[in-house]
Amino acid sequence: MGDTSPNKNINSLFSDLSRCEQSRDFDKALRVANKILKIENDNLKALEYKIICQIYSGAFEESLKEIKKNQALRDTLIFEKAYCEYRLNKVEDCLETLKKSTEPDFREKELKCQALYRIGRYKECYDLYLDLIKNSNDEYEDEREADLAAVVACLSFENSKFVQSLDELSDKTYELCYNNSCIELGKKKYESALKKLTAAEELCRKTLEEEGCDNEEIDAELATIRGQMGFAYQALNKMDLAHKMYNQLLKMKSPDPSLIAVVSNNIVTINKDQNVFDSRKKMKQALNEVNNPKLSSFQKRMIVFNNCLLLMTTNQTDTCRKQIQQFKSEFPSARQEALILEAALLCKEKKVSDAIEVLKKYKEKDPDNFEAPLIMVQLLLNQGHSGEALSILKELKYSHKLAIVSIIVALHLALEDKTEAIRVLKEAINWYQSNKSQELILLYRETARLLMQSKDSKGAIVLLEELRKRNPDNPQVLAQLIAAYSQIDPSKAKEVMQKLPSIESQISEVDVDALEASNWSLGAKYVKKTTKADASLNVEEKTKKKKKKKKKKLPKNYDPDVDPNPERWIPKWQRSTFKKKKDKRGAQSIGKGTQGSTATDMESYPKTTAKPAPAQVSPSTSTRTQRLAQKKQKKKPGRK
Repeated sequence: MGDTSPNKNINSLFSDLSRCEQSRDFDKALRVANKILKIENDNLKALEYKIICQIYSGAFEESLKEIKKNQALRDTLIFEKAYCEYRLNKVEDCLETLKKSTEPDFREKELKCQALYRIGRYKECYDLYLDLIKNSNDEYEDEREADLAAVVACLSFENSKFVQSLDELSDKTYELCYNNSCIELGKKKYESALKKLTAAEELCRKTLEEEGCDNEEIDAELATIRGQMGFAYQALNKMDLAHKMYNQLLKMKSPDPSLIAVVSNNIVTINKDQNVFDSRKKMKQALNEVNNPKLSSFQKRMIVFNNCLLLMTTNQTDTCRKQIQQFKSEFPSARQEALILEAALLCKEKKVSDAIEVLKKYKEKDPDNFEAPLIMVQLLLNQGHSGEALSILKELKYSHKLAIVSIIVALHLALEDKTEAIRVLKEAINWYQSNKSQELILLYRETARLLMQSKDSKGAIVLLEELRKRNPDNPQVLAQLIAAYSQIDPSKAKEVMQKLPSIESQISEVDVDALEASNWSLGAKYVKKTTKADASLNVEEKTKKKKKKKKKKLPKNYDPDVDPNPERWIPKWQRSTFKKKKDKRGAQSIGKGTQGSTATDMESYPKTTAKPAPAQVSPSTSTRTQRLAQKKQKKKPGRK
C-alpha cells in the first residue's frame, strides 16, 4: 500500500503549486493553497501563496485582511501589504508600511515612488527616481524614464524654473514623448508642446499598429494625447479648436474616467458664463470622478474650485458657500484659492466691507501672501479709500517691483503729493542700482519728468545725465537736458544744443511736393505716401488722361451782332410780347344763361349768394371735350 500520510499529500500539493507558479495559473494555485491550508491552517508558505494569488486576481481587501491577522506575515510580506494599501487608495498607510523595510529592494522603491507621485510629493519622488535609474540596469529602464518625465512635468507646473537644470529626456517611446510635451506645457512653451504631442500621436499609432492592436484600442490610447492637445490649444487661446477636440473625446466615450473628468472641467472653463446648462451637465460629469485615484490632487482641486465659480455665476449663493467650506476642508493647502472664492462671493452679495475684513484676517495669518493684499487694494480703491490702499501697498514684501511702484506713484499723484511720489521713485532707483537692473532707464526717465514738473532742475539734470551716458544720441534726452539746463545754466544748455541733430538731417527724407499735393483734410491715415518718382509719373498720367474740350454748338439763327432776348428763359405766356388768342366762336354772350335765354333775360333774375359746387367742371375742359366729340363724329367709317 502507498503512503497516505499528510506530509506526503502536502509535498505533492506544493509540487503542484510550483508547477502553477511556472505556468502562472494563479486560479489553480489558489485552489491548491486552500487545500494545503485545510490540512495545516498555519502553514506560512501556503498563506503567502494564497495572498499572492489573491493579489493577482485583484482581491486586495481579502489579501490585506489575511496579512493583518498574522504577525509573521506582516513582517515578511511588507511589499505585498503596502501594494494592497496602495491599490485600495490608502496611500499614507502604504508609505508607513514601506518605512518598516530596513533594506528596501527595487520593487519597494518603485512602489514608494508611485505613492509619492499620487499624493503630490513630487520632489521626493523625483530624487528617488533618479537614484533608481542610476543604480538599475534591467529591461524596465524605459518605463522608469517615462515615470521620471511624468514627475518632472508635474514639477514644471509648480515651478517652471526647476526643469532648467535637467538634461533633455529622450523621445524614443511615445510615453516619453508625451511626458516631455507635458514638461514643455509646464514651461508654458505651448507651440513646442504641440509639436511633441503631434510626434507622440504618430509614434503611438505606429507602435500599437505594429503590436497588432485594433482601431478601438489605438483610439483609447490616443485619447490622453488628444486631451492634452486640447489643453495646449486652449492655452494658446484657440478656443474653437480646443472645444472641438474636447467634444470629440467625449463622443468617443473614452474608457478612462479621469480623462472624461478633466475634459468636462476644461469645457466649463471655455464656456465661462455662457451656455450655463451645458456647463452644469459637464461639471456633474467631472464631479462624479473627483474621487478617482488616477486624478492628481491638483486636478481634483481645480474641478472643485471651478464648481464653486459655476455656482457663484449661476447665483446659487447658499450652495456655493457650502461648497467653499468643503473645498477648505478637502484641500487645506489651497487656502489662497478658498480666500479668493469667499471674498468674491461676499462682493457678489454686495458685502464689500465684509470681504475686506476677511482679507485682512488672512493677511495677518499669512503676511508673506502677495495676492490677498492686492485684492484688498482693488476693493479699497473701488470704495474710494485711496489712503488705506496706499498704506497696504507700502507694506508689501515686493514693493520694489515696477508694477507696485507705478501704482504707489499714481496714487500719490492722484492725492496731489508729488514730493512723496518722487521719494518713492528715488527709493526704487536706489534698490535697482544695488541690484544692477535694466529697469533703471524707466525709473530715471519718469523721475526726471516729475522733478521737472516740480521745478527741481538740478535733480532732473543728474538723472538725465545718467540717461545720456547710456544713450548719448537720444534726441529726447538731449531735449529734456536743454530744458533743464536753460533754467539754471543757459550756457550749458547752448553747449548741449550743439549735440542735437541738424534740421536738414531731420527733414532730408520729407517730400514737400507730396505733402502739398496730399489731401490732409481727411486725416493723415487717408494720405497716400508717394516718392518723387511716383509724383512725376502721376503728373505724366494726368496730362495723358486730359480730354479735349468739345466745341460749343450755337443756334441756327444765331447773330453775333444782336443781343439775345433777355426774356428767353421765361415761359412764353409770361413774356411781355405774348398775345392771348381770341375765342373763335365769336359770340361772347353764349353760354351765360339757360338754353334759349338772352343776356337781358339773365339780368332780370335776382343775384344769389350761393357758392359753386366743388365738383363743378371748369369751362375750358368742357369746350375741349366738346371739340373732341365733334372730331370723332367727322371721322369716316372704317378709318382708324
